[in-house]
Order: sequence, then C-alpha cells, then structure tokens
Amino acid sequence: MQTNWWLHLVRRCSSLLIALCFVLPLSQCDSVVEEDGKAVTKEYSFVGAGFTNGALTDIGKGQVVNGLAGVAISALVFFLPLSTWHMSDMKQAVLLVAAAPCAGFFVYAWTLGSAGQTLFGGFLLIACWVLLVLSACVTMGMRAVRWRKQRLHSV
Repeated sequence: MQTNWWLHLVRRCSSLLIALCFVLPLSQCDSVVEEDGKAVTKEYSFVGAGFTNGALTDIGKGQVVNGLAGVAISALVFFLPLSTWHMSDMKQAVLLVAAAPCAGFFVYAWTLGSAGQTLFGGFLLIACWVLLVLSACVTMGMRAVRWRKQRLHSV
C-alpha cells in the first residue's frame, strides 16, 4: 500500500543526505596538548568516515569486538535509511522508528553532547534523522486511521 508521494520524497532525500553526512565534518572541538613543554591548542573535527576508519583499524589491530561495534554503529547511523528503500512503507516506518533511539544517541553524542562546536554536517544529520522519524510516524498514523476506518465499516 503506497502512501503519499511527498513522504517518499522526504524519506529518499533524507536518506541520501544522511549518507552524504558520512563524509562531512559533524563537529569540532579544541584540545590542549603538551608539545615540547608548551601547551598547544589543536582543533579536531569528527567525521563519520574517520570514525569508521578508526573502527577498521581496531579490527586490524586485533580488537575485533570494538572494531565491529564501531562499524555497526556507523552503518546504523549513516546507511540504515538507504538500506530500507526496497521495503514497504510500513516496514520501513517501523524499522526507522525502532532504530531512532539508538541512532539518536550517537548522533547527539557526536554533534551536540561532547562537541565544542556543531558544524553544518551535524545540523544536517540531526535534521534529516528528525524528518525520517516524523515521516515514519505520519506513515504509521495514516495506516492506523485507514485500519480504524476499515474496522468501523466492516461492523
């Protein structure tokens, strides 16, 4: 059963933009390190691709559990919405709503929670996940209304 075309458009655009956020810097923080007896401030930016690269490096060093967890987290946050394109509207909606708390935790931690400054990629990632969850809720709400009407007419 197909829902409105605009829900599909919102989901598709959001999914593509979330995948794009994989290579965009999400947040930036300053860190003071000691070099040659002097305190030096270095800027670090968090990028999803860098996080995944670090997880793959952990796997190469023999820390398989940590590495696989990092890859799974990265896949959940950045690529799960793309992988649901082939599903029916209701299955896609349920999966996105179920995954949202876990993905939301990591999105928050990477962008707002521990960051000194949230960059454009971070705001884009947050906005796209919010749009995905809202469109999934609308889909489930429309399905519930349709189901309720069918039950009322069948009695």
